[in-house]
Amino acid sequence: MARKVYVRVNATFGTDGSISPKVIEWEDGTQYQVERVLDVRRAASMRAGGSGIRYQVRVVWDTPEGQPAYAVSYVWREDDNKWFVEAKN
Repeated sequence: MARKVYVRVNATFGTDGSISPKVIEWEDGTQYQVERVLDVRRAASMRAGGSGIRYQVRVVWDTPEGQPAYAVSYVWREDDNKWFVEAKN
């Protein structure tokens, strides 16, 4: 089972009420730029527990060698507007 990690998220708010995450800050301070939001839907986190609006995002960060790295990940926004990700134990 994965653990639930609450993260800081910088997001933009659209005039239509939409919310789009732009930066996800991990618990150690590492920041991941959200290059693109791929999908948004209400869903549960089956591995870590909890539910809310699930954002499937493509994130980018710089490797220690200075090269960009990419990954597709999920971040959830709970009904109380707290954000979390699933992390490996």
